[in-house]
Amino acid sequence: MSDNDWPEGIPEPRDQHYRFAYSTLPGLLFHDPKQMLPLVSETEPLLALWKWLAGELGSSSGMVVEPTGLTGEVFAVDDVGPMAVITFPAPACPPEAYFAAAVCLVDGDGVSGQKATVRYLTLERTVETPESAGTEPTVMGEWTAEGTHINYGAGPRPTRDAFIEAVRSLVLRLPPYDGPPEASTTALLG
Repeated sequence: MSDNDWPEGIPEPRDQHYRFAYSTLPGLLFHDPKQMLPLVSETEPLLALWKWLAGELGSSSGMVVEPTGLTGEVFAVDDVGPMAVITFPAPACPPEAYFAAAVCLVDGDGVSGQKATVRYLTLERTVETPESAGTEPTVMGEWTAEGTHINYGAGPRPTRDAFIEAVRSLVLRLPPYDGPPEASTTALLG
C-alpha cells in the first residue's frame, strides 16, 4: 500500500499481519484445500508459516509481528461442515483481522471432489464511528480465490464463538460469491 492510497488519520496495517490474513493463508487454502485445511487447523504449522513470512519480509520493514495469540482449531459446524478457525495476534488497527474461517463445503459423500470448495471469511477490525464509540467495531469479510474482497457489513463482537456463529449464518444464507450477475452489471452500465 502506498501512503497516497491510505485514509488520513488511520494507521496503516502491519504488513505481516495483513499479508498473512489476506494473501498468504487464503492463497494456500484456495490452491490446495484438501491438504491445507488440516494444516491451518493446528497451531504449529501456522506458527511456522507466520515465521516464514516474517523472514520473507525481513525485520527491516518494521512490520514484523510477534505471533502472540496465533492459533488454529477445527470445528464440525452443524449444517456447514468442517471449519478451520484461525485466531490472529490482536489487530492493532483497521483492517487487520481478529479471526479467519476456512469453511470446506461438504456434500452427502464428504468433501466435495478433488477441487473442494472453500470459503475464506474474516472478522476484521474497522474504523470507530461515533455510534460505535467504546466498542470494538468489526466487519465480516470474505476473500475469493481470485483475490476479491467482499464486505458483508457490521460483524459480531470479536469473540471466537460469536465469529463462528456469524460464519455459520452467512454460509447457510449466502452462496459463494461468483462475481456480479450479468443483469446487475448491465443495469449499472446502462
